[in-house]
Amino acid sequence: MRRGGIDPLSEVLSRLLREMPNGERLAESMALAHWAEVVGPAGAAASRAVRIREGVLTVETRSSTWSQELSLHRERLIAELNARLGRPLVRKITFRVGSGREP
Repeated sequence: MRRGGIDPLSEVLSRLLREMPNGERLAESMALAHWAEVVGPAGAAASRAVRIREGVLTVETRSSTWSQELSLHRERLIAELNARLGRPLVRKITFRVGSGREP
């Protein structure tokens, strides 16, 4: 609890997600949804988070250059995603060149 006995909304939501039967899957979906915000406008235009399994987030990129560029920021991206989720859900990010579809 914080100021005046009121918990911040992020803490309340994180607690609810942990207690829900499908909370882990919902948190994984939120990790995918947060990708564009975490990577920024240029990175979001060149990549998209496609799935997360067992803590491994898979991201498709427009090119190998973008895969390499984003991999240089991997640790920061993991930390920022986990901070937004309120728990250490993302352990690793793998980058691959997309299937030709626009990210």
